[in-house]
Formats: sequence, structure tokens, C-alpha cells
Amino acid sequence: MDIDLLKKIRHSPVRNYAVPGLTSWLIGEPGPNGCVRMFESERAHVEPIIPHSHRFDFHCTVLAGQVTNRLWTARPLADTGYALADGEDLYLKVPQKFVGAPHKYELHMHEGKRVAARMATTIYSQGKTYQMKAAEMHSIYFGRGAIVLFFEGPQVSDTSDILLPIANGEVVNTFKTEPWMFQRDAT
Repeated sequence: MDIDLLKKIRHSPVRNYAVPGLTSWLIGEPGPNGCVRMFESERAHVEPIIPHSHRFDFHCTVLAGQVTNRLWTARPLADTGYALADGEDLYLKVPQKFVGAPHKYELHMHEGKRVAARMATTIYSQGKTYQMKAAEMHSIYFGRGAIVLFFEGPQVSDTSDILLPIANGEVVNTFKTEPWMFQRDAT
């Protein structure tokens, strides 16, 4: 894949896409059948992105650098009498409704379900691909200089899910969007 060509045709950047230094670029124009994005990371990203699903299926190709993808699996739990297996932690799986922009969501805490969740980590380097179905949950970390071509399929739902940790019997709401996130410019 010719990265120089992609850099010439990219447009509509969204800077600090959930984490500092990550930029999402559009390649072409989005439509009802999805879109193509290019993610570019100017720094090694260590800040957590909350485990989440998507509203669409997607396929990624790592063009430069590497990304670390943590795929989360969750199983429902009863309100009492549950046991966590080795490697599992307690979470509340909460639906969130997308309301028109990457930083605008409605959390539906009252619909949350207690789950036991665990993660499996895979590192993808230049030339490697990965894909996920909308309902699958992940958290992702981009290395410095990582460039990922992201093929976003058509929307299959208007909601996605997030995992919120439960500690000391209480749900800890780690979901947030900050004013510095998702900054658009005309470059």
C-alpha cells in the first residue's frame, strides 16, 4: 500500500481521537455502506481506551508501526452467587447510544448487566490485518508512528457496549470524553 498516496488524498482529520496524538483521517467520502479511515499515531499511546464494541463490522491493515489489540470476552453473571474464573474480572456491560458525533453518547446505565470479562492480547505489526464484528469488544493501543487503514462497514446498530469495572461492589464509571478529544480541523 502506498502510504505517500494515502497521505495526499486523506482529509477531514479528527485529532486526539480518544487519546493524545491519534488522528483519524477520511480516505474518500463516507456513505451508507461505510467508509475508509486512516489512523495515524504521532506518539506511543499508553492511555487506556475503555473496552468497547462498535456499531459496525470493520477490517484493519497495519501499514506502519504496530498496534496492540485486546479482545474482550464477557459472560453474564447472576446478581448473587457468582464465581469468577481465573483471569476474569467483574464489569458492568453498559449500552451506549451514539448521538451524532464521536464524542457524543448516551449511557444507558439502567440497562447494564454484570459480566465476568477477560482479555486476550495480540500485537499486529506492519503488513498484518485484523477484523472484528460489531458486537465484539476490544481496547486498542497504537505505537508511535503506527498507521492503520480502517475499513468501516455499514452501521448495523445505533448502540455499542462498554465495560465499566466493578470494584468494592461499586461500578466505577471510567467512560469519559474530554474537551481536548476529537478535535476537527480543516487540514
